[in-house]
Amino acid sequence: VADDEKTLAIAPLILSKGWEFYPAQDSRFCIAEDYAYLPHERRPRYLPIRRLTFPLNIGSQNGRAHFIVRAEFEAIACAEILKYLAIHKRDWDIAVFEGYPVNSPIFTQFPFYIKRHALHTLPSGRQQELFSAHIATGFQDYLSNRSRHFRGRWRGDINRCQNKGPVQLKIYASEDIQEGLELLFLLEEKSWKSKSTRDRDVVLPLNKNTKAFFSEIATTFAKQNGAYIYVMFWEDTPISGLFSLTQGDCSLALLTYFDDDFRSRFNSAPMFNRYIEHCTEQNLAVIDFNGNTVSAQKMSTSSSHYQRIYVFNSCWYSTFLWILKLSASTLSKRMRHWRSSRVGEHASPEKIHHDNTNNTES
Repeated sequence: VADDEKTLAIAPLILSKGWEFYPAQDSRFCIAEDYAYLPHERRPRYLPIRRLTFPLNIGSQNGRAHFIVRAEFEAIACAEILKYLAIHKRDWDIAVFEGYPVNSPIFTQFPFYIKRHALHTLPSGRQQELFSAHIATGFQDYLSNRSRHFRGRWRGDINRCQNKGPVQLKIYASEDIQEGLELLFLLEEKSWKSKSTRDRDVVLPLNKNTKAFFSEIATTFAKQNGAYIYVMFWEDTPISGLFSLTQGDCSLALLTYFDDDFRSRFNSAPMFNRYIEHCTEQNLAVIDFNGNTVSAQKMSTSSSHYQRIYVFNSCWYSTFLWILKLSASTLSKRMRHWRSSRVGEHASPEKIHHDNTNNTES
C-alpha cells in the first residue's frame, strides 16, 4: 500500500492450494501441507480450498504475523488491503490472517472494513497466549522479582544438572553460527519434535527446506550480531540447544531442542539461565519465549494474545465455506455450553465453592 511519496504498508501473503477436511476444529493448521505435521489428522480431505495466508506453516514453528504498517495509517492500510482482496475475490476462497496481535491498532479496523467491502468473517478464530519476560532492569532484578518458590526450583534444577557433570554452556554467534546450527540440527534429530512415534498431536521435523530457511535467517542476523545459538554439553556431548534472534531491544527464542536420551537425567534450566543472563548483558528489555508451554509460563513476567482472523468473499463457493464454518463453530459453542451447564447442575455446592476457590488462586 503506497501513496505518491512513500510506502504505507506491506502485506506479505501467499496462496496455498490443497484438499482439506473442512470445516475442522481450529488447530495449528495453516496450509494444506501442514497435514504432514499432524499425525492424528487421518480424516478424508474432500474439499479443494485456495487459502490466502501469511507465509507461515507448522514447520516454521511460528504461529503469528501481521501487516507492516506505518504509524497512524492503520485504517487506510486495512481498507486498501481488504479492498484489493474484494476486487480479486475470484482468485481465493479463504483468507486467514494467522496469529494477529489483538493489541495492534489495525486489529480493531478489520470488522468495519470487512463489512464495507461485502466480505464475511467469523465472530472469533483460534486464540493463543504467548509468554515473555521483561528484563530491562538486569538479571538479578529479574530473579529477585520472581517468587521464592520459582527461585528455589530454579536453583535446584541447575544444581541437579551440575552435580551430574558438570555441564558446560557455549554460545555460538557471528562467524561461529554455522557450527552452532550443525549442533542444533543434530539435537533436532534426537528430539521428540522429529519423531512421529511419540503420542503427540503434532510433530515438528525439520526438512531440507526448513533447515535452509533457518540457516539463511541465522546467517543474515549473525552479520549484525543478532543471532545466537546456546548449546549445553555434558562432557563433550550436546544435550540441549536454543536458537535466538535479536531485533531492537527484544530477543526471540525461535527454536529449542533437547536430546531425549538425556531427558530423564538433565533439564534445560542451566541453558535458559544462561540465555536470560546473556540477554541482560546485551542490555535487552524483553525476551519473547515464542510459546505457551508450562516452562515458558514459569519464566515469563507477562503475556500477549494473538487471534486468527478469517475472511471470506462474496463468491458462491467462499460463501458456502463461510456458512459451513460459521455453523460448525456455533454448534460447537452451544455443545460446550450445554455440557458445562450439565456439569454445573450435578455439582454439589461444596464442589462448586472448591472449584471457584482454585480458579481464584490460579
